Amino acid sequence: MNLGKAAKAIVAAVGGLCTALAPIVADNVIGAGELPAALSALVAAGATIYGVWRVPNNVE
Repeated sequence: MNLGKAAKAIVAAVGGLCTALAPIVADNVIGAGELPAALSALVAAGATIYGVWRVPNNVE
């Protein structure tokens, strides 16, 4: 398997988990309302997309 593809998959998996957990933590732990919880999910999703985009395709 190509190391770059594996790295992209790992970044996507961790980012997906963070995207799923961000609104839960924002709502239940921090006590934020629904809008800040949704915004935290959008920020986490944006960071995931950026992270996957920045991982090189071919690691030499």
